[in-house]
Amino acid sequence: MKEWPKDGSPVDFAELADPIRNAIDFAYDLKRINEEEPILWEGLDISKHEKVTTPSPNWSLSLEGLKYNQDQARSALTVIITIAVQLGIEQGRRLIKQEIALDLKTIFDLGRIQNSSIKNLSEKYS
Repeated sequence: MKEWPKDGSPVDFAELADPIRNAIDFAYDLKRINEEEPILWEGLDISKHEKVTTPSPNWSLSLEGLKYNQDQARSALTVIITIAVQLGIEQGRRLIKQEIALDLKTIFDLGRIQNSSIKNLSEKYS
């Protein structure tokens, strides 16, 4: 098993998705059953950050997108795994933003309480 970088830096996308695909390939004998049809995507869209380098799931799973990915040596399963990892990354971003917002609110509330206490003491001893 690989270790995350000790400096906390992110890893390349392939380091996230490739081991998942390799484990699935090792454990299962998978064959796509509907190669002449697009794959319906009913999930969330990927974020604007991922869209810098990757099209939306709807396009990636369209016949045109699947053909393009096949030409790039990526199977439909690899495309689906890629989407799953990208959604996980976006969920992580959102959780971090939520955590930061809560931390900032706590800091603000503590500051407000402290300022209020100082004001009360000031009024009491004036």
